[in-house]
Amino acid sequence: MLIGLLVGALIGRVTAPGPVQLLRVEPVADGLQLWFDREPQLYSQDVDGAVGMLFQAQGSAGNGRLELDGTSVGWRLQITERGLLLHFVATRPLVADWDGEERDGDWLLQVRVAPR
Repeated sequence: MLIGLLVGALIGRVTAPGPVQLLRVEPVADGLQLWFDREPQLYSQDVDGAVGMLFQAQGSAGNGRLELDGTSVGWRLQITERGLLLHFVATRPLVADWDGEERDGDWLLQVRVAPR
């Protein structure tokens, strides 16, 4: 019985998927497109007009700037112990919305940002 339990645990460990991986980040006219190998868990918070999103995923850090309605918006993707942290900051308060879909076997998350 103990051998069966150990073999079952080993098979479960081998077949379990690894962490979600961020494949690439693409700036678009109204925000960012983030490509993952599968759907990540996502937590979002809007604090005083700055937008922060935490993804339960692994990937590379990055940053950049977007021009939205005459407002310069900075974005930064950081690696933290809890996952990837994406935040947007501008001189004016921001709002964000997002949606995701499976496309060509990967998960596409479209994040749209606009001045409030």
